[in-house]
This record gives sequence, structure tokens and C-alpha cells, in this order.
Amino acid sequence: MNCEVCGNANDGNYKIHSCFTIICSQCSSHCNECKKCNRSLDDCFEITLKNCAYSHICKSMAVVHCKCKNIFMCDHDYFKTHLGSVDCAKELVTTFQPDVCQKCNIFLVNYIGTMQLCNGCWMDTDDRHSYINVTEDAMKKIDECLLNDSITSHDINIKTIEQYNFGQFQAILNRIEHFQNRFFAKYKGDCDNMMARINQFSDRSSNSIALKYLKAAVGNKQIQLSTVLQKIKEWKKLNAVRFHLPKVTFKETNDANGFPKFEISVEMVNPDEIMMHTFMAPIALPPPIPSSPTSSVAMSLESGQSRANSPIHSPFRAAYVKHILPADEQNWHSTQITYLRDPFWIYVVNTELQQSRDVALGILANKPKLLNARNVHINEYYIVKDWFRKQISYKRAICLGKRASEKKNIYIQFIDYGNKCWVDDTDCFDYPESIKDVCCTIQLVKMAGIAPISNYCFLAKEAKAIREFIEKNMMPPQNAIKIKPILETDNEGIFCQFKSNIKGEEKDWGEHLIANGFGKRVGDPSNCFIANSDYCYSFHFDNKTNKICICAKDHHCPYCRVAHSLSTCKVLLDKLKNANCSSSDSESH
Repeated sequence: MNCEVCGNANDGNYKIHSCFTIICSQCSSHCNECKKCNRSLDDCFEITLKNCAYSHICKSMAVVHCKCKNIFMCDHDYFKTHLGSVDCAKELVTTFQPDVCQKCNIFLVNYIGTMQLCNGCWMDTDDRHSYINVTEDAMKKIDECLLNDSITSHDINIKTIEQYNFGQFQAILNRIEHFQNRFFAKYKGDCDNMMARINQFSDRSSNSIALKYLKAAVGNKQIQLSTVLQKIKEWKKLNAVRFHLPKVTFKETNDANGFPKFEISVEMVNPDEIMMHTFMAPIALPPPIPSSPTSSVAMSLESGQSRANSPIHSPFRAAYVKHILPADEQNWHSTQITYLRDPFWIYVVNTELQQSRDVALGILANKPKLLNARNVHINEYYIVKDWFRKQISYKRAICLGKRASEKKNIYIQFIDYGNKCWVDDTDCFDYPESIKDVCCTIQLVKMAGIAPISNYCFLAKEAKAIREFIEKNMMPPQNAIKIKPILETDNEGIFCQFKSNIKGEEKDWGEHLIANGFGKRVGDPSNCFIANSDYCYSFHFDNKTNKICICAKDHHCPYCRVAHSLSTCKVLLDKLKNANCSSSDSESH
């Protein structure tokens, strides 16, 4: 037998490692670890595999070492060689004391039955068929142990490891929550100190002689007033930012096993350094919606239907942080609505990509030659055939999901319009090279100045009524409107004011919708509605009031505070019905 490390035949002394590698004594003496699995050589079986010196006759392996002749022999040849002699002390090759035949008390046991017998004594018995060969039985049990015996969860403590890991994650989350609470407590204290410093500077400066001279210089027309006002703002800021504010930094790397490693730290920075960052995440298409529409959605405002089977429309995932945009970024600009579901789910053209959008739509309008996509993959872009009012058009889309179905098995989102739908894989085509580099040309925005009557989100019927009212009474030609970005959340979408010319007068959309019974005014000073993050959205979205939920969030209707689904709240539905009726009456007049 050859060593599986060096490949050489050795002196017959070997080690069998836990990875079932055969290692000779020479290799094991030179290293402490297995070269195949890199584990310690302590966990090994030490064996001696030598043939009997008379194996050409007996065909047996050696079990004893004869010291007087210095040869290895089987027990029968040793007995025959030393018959009647007691001068030689045999040395057993085995690592334990084997059983001896109960009949002759000389040779080792090879058969077990009513008695434990050696080969010779077993041959003399009449009921040989009832005995079991010890060697064959041992080989069979080894094979069964290795191949057939399953390792139970108890053997490797799967449950214990699972409970330990779960406990570790809970401990990590608790530590992060504790860290967050401490951080914002310190942040609030530092901000309070900074604002107090601004107030102290204002109070101290208002009574200073320097301010009197500065006023006199403005009165004498030596310095322009606008310059003085701008400088005063800068000086107030300079005196405030002597304080440093904490800023969280987050770093993610991978360990040697491929799992992510997270590093969270806090550094004190000048507020000016923080203000230099826009904190604006790239506008990206939202993830696919679990409850999907059953029919294709058209590419314009007139289509109206998205997620028709869902009782509740989600305005967004719960937003915990909001950033009011700087004054120089709150500017009105013209754009075009591409898809509207409700006031919190509106897609508009990204004005910076208007030219790219025109190029892409122009190429598709000329009906280029397209090849069917052989394999549609998630998160890849395709050209999709869309049917709207019995007219065929081709749109750019991204694949968001797939399902096992004969028809409409691909879930896509149109990246130049925003809406999603299920389509056939046969309606998906490969991208033409001419528009492969053109990226998504739309962005998701939310309407400022309006809040849902439910205090949480717009119900499906409510959203449909709002959409129909906007299309009939508010939408200008070509869907062209003006928007002004106001506030950004830590989720997708930016809150914007909307306005357009309505019956010869430019009106704010939020105000106009509220005046007609849709929604209500926002209580927040920013004029932007943020849903309560403590409310269990998933529980009420699924509309399963008998479902057991262990999220520890609020399961009461946010409108009437009764423990039922938001979409089944009769008080809210009556309120919405009356609002819709009043808006219909105002339209008829």
C-alpha cells in the first residue's frame, strides 16, 4: 500500500486521517497537519499492515511480531512455530487485546455463535452455519456506518447552533438599536448647543457697537443692503459651526468565507462638511410588488389600473429620515407625467435625460427589426411588445420577476413610463445596439401638500377616483406639468409641489384635490406626509385579520383605531364615499 501524500510504499506503518487519507509514518513525522484537509494529525488511526511471513501458504495478515525470529506472523503460524516453547514473548500488532477462542484458549476468535471460536475449532463444529464470521461482519458494519447511517440534527447540534445564531443576531440588533438611541441623543444635544450658540450670537450682536456702525454705513449708502444681509447669514453660520456634529460612517467588506462584514463608526465633523453632501440617493426603480396585476397595464395616464387586486396601495416603505432640500434646489421646472397611480406614486420624466428619452422613443417608433429573447433573465433589459387600445407599440423594460405559467409569465417594468405588468416571454425582444446605452429616463415623485384621509395610505378605490378626477379636470395637454422638489426621504421618491393651468388659472394640485374632497391637509411643517412607521403595513396589506403576526407593531386601523384591516374600515369607506359624491356634484355644477 502506498502513502497518499508522498506516493511511496513504506514500512507498513500508516495513519488513516479523519478525511480518510492514508499517511505513512515518514510523512506523519515531518508534519503536524494533513496536506489534503489542513487539519491536525492528532485525529488518526495508527495501523500496521504486514503480511504473515508464511502468507504464500496461509494467505493471512500478520497479527503478532515474533521477537525471537524478528518476523511477523499470523497466530496459527506463530503457534506452530513455537509449539511447546515459552522462550519467545510475542508482541501483538493490534492496539487492543483481542478475544481468544473459548474452546482451545490459544487462537484469536474468528467466529461468533453459541461460542466464540477460532478457525480450527469452528471447522470441528456441527452447526457452522449458525456462526457469524467476525471479519466479514465487521466489514459490513463499517460500510453501513459510513454509507447508510444518517447524521441526525442531534449528532451535530443543528438546533443548538441555530438558536445560538438567532440569539447572536438578536444581540446585534439590540446593540444597534442601543447605538442608534445613544447617537441621536448626543446628536440632539449637540444640535441644541449649536442653535443656542446661534441665538447667543444674535442677542450679543444686536446690542453691539459694530452693528450700529454697520447700520449707519448702510444708511449712508456706503454698503449695499443685500450684501450686508448675506454676510450676516454667513457670520451667524460661522459662529455656530465652531461646534462639531457626529456623523455615522458605514463600511461593508467580505470576510474569508464570503459573508459581509459591517463596520459602523462615528466621527465628529464640521456641519459645513455634512452640508456639502447632497444625501440624495440615485433615483431607482422600486422593487417588484408581491401582489401583481392580472392584466397588462397601458402606457399612459388613461390606463389607470395597476395592482387592481390589491386592497391597499402602498405610498412607500416606512420612511424614518427626511431631508429638506436646500433653497437653491427648490426650483420650479417643467416635466411630463408618464404614469400616475395615486398622489404618492407618480412617475415623471427626468428632465436631464429628456434628450436620451426622445432618442430611444424615436428609434422604437420606427419599428426596428427585433430578435426574440431566447432566455429572459431577472434584472436585465428588453424591448417588450405592449398592447394598448388594440394598438401595438414597443417599449423598453426591465424584467423584475418570473413565474411558472403558460401565459403572461414575465413581470416587467417599463423604464420610460414606470408602470409594471405581466407579459408573455414571446413578447420580449433583445435590445437594439442603438439604444443599449440609454438608461432609465424617469423618476418616482410624491405629491406634497396632501395626506390620505386614512392617515396612512390611499385605498385602491380612493386612488382610482383621484386618478379619474385628475385625468378629467386637471391634466394639461401632453401631460406637461410643473413640479418643485421640496423634501427627500431615505426611500425611493422625492416630495414635490405640482401645479398646472386648470381652467385658465394656475393651481396647486394638492390644494385643488383637497378642495374637491380628496385627501386632507398635512399636519407636518414640511407640508409632506410621512406614514407612521410603527403601523404594521404587511398585516393590513394582506388583509388577513385572523393571521397571527409577531412583528410587535401597531395592528389597529390608523383611521378609527379599531383592530381591523384598513381596507375594511366602514367608517373610512363611508367617509370616502361621501367625499367622492361631493366631488362628483362639484364637477356636474
